[in-house]
Amino acid sequence: SKVYVNKPTTTHALKEEIERCINEIQPHLC
Repeated sequence: SKVYVNKPTTTHALKEEIERCINEIQPHLC
């Protein structure tokens, strides 16, 4: 799991992080 620290994050980096998490979880939902 990833540890989030209180640092400013660009929306693009945050979007990539979310998409990566979704891609890891999706196969388990099928």
